Amino acid sequence: METRTAIWHELLPDLSNADAALLAERYDFSSGQIENIARHYAIDAILHGDAIPTASNLMPHYDSERINSTSSKRIGFAR
Repeated sequence: METRTAIWHELLPDLSNADAALLAERYDFSSGQIENIARHYAIDAILHGDAIPTASNLMPHYDSERINSTSSKRIGFAR
């Protein structure tokens, strides 16, 4: 959990300690998934003006990442 908290802080330095710890505890994301979330948040922040990340305004991004990472992907032709 400490490692994930550090990754959240590294990629979103303005995220509070409490929010980083909450996200690290609640979601078992890999560093790549956390990076995807941070990237999507950065794009939204530029487009919509959300300057300071919080656990609540990251929710759409980590919910989306969780859904995308659990969806099955098929290789080849569907039957």
